[in-house]
Order: sequence, then C-alpha cells, then structure tokens
Amino acid sequence: MIFFSYFSKDFLSLLLKKKLVKKDTDTFHFFKDLLRSEHVYLVGDKSEYREYLKDIATDESYHFLNILLVQGKWVNTQSPSHEYLKNVNIDYYFDVKKNISNPDGIINLLTIDKISDWKKDEIIDNLYKECDRTLELKIKANQNLAILQKTKQYIDFVNCFEKLASFSSSIIIYDKYISSQLIYVKNAGSYVDYNHSLGKAYNDTLKFFSDKILSKSLNKNLHCKIICIFDPRHNYIINNKNKIENSKMYEDHSRKFFSNLGKYNGSMQIKDGNKAPDKEDMYENLFDLLHDRYFLFFDHDENLLRMVNFKNGFDFIKERPKKTKRYMFTPEKRSSYEEVILPKIEILKDKEKDMFSFQNHA
Repeated sequence: MIFFSYFSKDFLSLLLKKKLVKKDTDTFHFFKDLLRSEHVYLVGDKSEYREYLKDIATDESYHFLNILLVQGKWVNTQSPSHEYLKNVNIDYYFDVKKNISNPDGIINLLTIDKISDWKKDEIIDNLYKECDRTLELKIKANQNLAILQKTKQYIDFVNCFEKLASFSSSIIIYDKYISSQLIYVKNAGSYVDYNHSLGKAYNDTLKFFSDKILSKSLNKNLHCKIICIFDPRHNYIINNKNKIENSKMYEDHSRKFFSNLGKYNGSMQIKDGNKAPDKEDMYENLFDLLHDRYFLFFDHDENLLRMVNFKNGFDFIKERPKKTKRYMFTPEKRSSYEEVILPKIEILKDKEKDMFSFQNHA
C-alpha cells in the first residue's frame, strides 16, 4: 500500500560521481519509475539533501535530481540514524557497503557496488503488483482471537497498517455506523441500552487500533479523528418521552467507545444525520453523503499518504464470533480522494453538523 525509500548521502555522491544516472540509462529509468510512483516516499530531510547535492550536481545528473528532489515525495525527518531506520520498514534501502556493519540485518538493502546485479525490472514489477493489493481478514465463527493473530492474513494486515501509521501525523477513521451499532432499542422504542452483541467488537477494535497501530507512529503528536453519523432511522428514540435519557445513553456509550483511544491525541464527531450537507438541497441528509468506510492517513503537512476503503465495519477484532465474516481493505487512488472523498470529508468535519463530540489530549 505504501513504500519507503532511503538514500544515504554516500550512495548519492557515488551515484553522481560515477555518472550512473545519466538520462536514458537503465539505472535512470529504474529510479524514474520508482520515485515517480504515487506510493513511494523518501525518508529524510529534503532541504538537507538539496544543500548537500548542490555542490556535486552536474548537467548529466540534472534529470535524476529533479525526480529525486522535485517530483519525489518526502516524509521529512532530520538525518535519520541507522537505529531510527530500524524502526521503519524501509522497502528500498540505498547505501554503500562501508556504512553497514551487518548487511544481512537490513532487508531490501541495495548497495552501489552491486548495482549491475539489481533486479530492476523485478523490483518495479513487484511495486506495481503490491501497491494496490487488497487485504482481507476472514474472521471465522467461534475462532479464538489468539488463533487469528497467528494467521498470515492478520500478520500482513498489521504490518501494512503499522507501516501506514509510522510517518502519519493524523489519521481519520470514517465509519458512519459506529455509534448506531453501540446501542439497541428496547420496548418498541421507549428507551435504548448498550448493544452487548455488537458493541464489544467495536470497542475491542479501537483498543487494538490504539495499542497496535497508533503506537507505531514516529510522530509524538499524532492525532486520530473518528467520524460517524447518527442514523435518522433512530429519530424515534430522541423524539419520545424518554428523549433526554436516550440521548444521554447514546452519548455515554459513544464516549466509552472513544475512551479506547487511550493515550493518543484525538477527537470523535457524531454528526447529526438529519442535517443537510448542502443548504441549497434540503432533500439530502448527511447520513447519505458518504456510504463507504475509510481510513485516511496524512503526513505532517496534511498531505494524503494513503486512503483505504474498508468493508463490513470497524468491528474486525472479535473473540469467538457467532458468524464467519470477511473484512476487505482496499487502497484507493489519490485522484479518488481529491476529486470525490475530500469534499465530503470537509463537510463532515464541520462542527456545526455535530450532534455531539469528544476530545482527547495526550
């Protein structure tokens, strides 16, 4: 879904001095295909690299440096050490042999002395094959959670989402159904109570996401926003004689769910699904604005790192479920986010459309 690349300064210096990236060479086209992918991000301080490279740049290296420093996408970190890089799953680690005391300890190490042996076409083919790969979690009926955690599906899912979180500064979880699934209606609408059969899985999933995924972020000020929507089909629970008690119960169970975020900065907005997203069209309600569920990962400049469409709900961590259920996690194109999803998310962020909201400050 997302790929990280690291270049040591020694590697780049030799690359330029040996004139290995002259335009139209196979090495130049390899880096062009790699770095222009919308899913590949460079790890390091771009301004620091720019300053370093300006003294060794040549006319022959202009096109390569333009791809690296202008067209390439960077997650800026100041001079990452080898210890720091160990905490990041680097997919393309470009360095020189003398800098690596234990080459076997670095996965995906590509050293300049072996550049003629690199399987360049295979690397690029694998990038395009893996970048949009859908992940699936099959949660089997009566399966113990400990068994699920040993499956390849679960391990692949966790590794992928840990990686997405590693350089994220903010994350949005959008599932309009969350708050509605936490409660159920008793006595033909007279009052509501906690939905034990569904609510526990939602609570456990957010706790898992906090403990296992958010904990992998290298950003100490990470912020996680959760957005869901009050379902207008539940209007009768807030429009009867018990509306005060019901509203409080609805809010309390949403607040309890949100508390599973734990120590991380975050917020939860429960939107009023009865409101109109467009003041000029009163025939549409907010609940119908965006049906699909999404994870959205952003860098420190609020640029999208990745958007993942997920199906079947934010309740995929379950202990001995009664039914088998499949959960799909499909990465989507940046263009889909910019053209379709972003305008809707901006509407959903509007605090005027909140029924109620919570904040958590670490």
